[in-house]
Amino acid sequence: MDHARTTRVLLVDDDGRVLLLRTVLPEGGHAWTTPGGDVGADEGPAAAAVRQLREQVAVVDVELVPLSGDAHEQVFAGRSPRGAIEAGLTDWEVEHHRGHRWWSVADLRYTSETLVPAGLPGLLDDVLRGPLPPGR
Repeated sequence: MDHARTTRVLLVDDDGRVLLLRTVLPEGGHAWTTPGGDVGADEGPAAAAVRQLREQVAVVDVELVPLSGDAHEQVFAGRSPRGAIEAGLTDWEVEHHRGHRWWSVADLRYTSETLVPAGLPGLLDDVLRGPLPPGR
């Protein structure tokens, strides 16, 4: 069965801010990215999203809802209290992630920083207006 090769998670706090990781880009510079990554050969996109949250920010008890997806990437949303994250990074992530920040829709709209995925302000706006699972 074919499924998305990567996942992204819009992890939203109780104030409607999304968690982004400052990630070093291979070509130099950095981008602010949502948690996420590759889907393993023996897992589906939802399981990969849960695994990536656990590995990247040590969030283990979050309900995710699918937002959008195609053959390459599946995007999920979930809610977590702002103080609930910790670094649980792999060696690769230690080398490439340089911190995190919680961003509001306004922050996202007016920044000159590179954001991943593209269209993040609109995605967060949609998540905040739609059915987002309650935090645990």
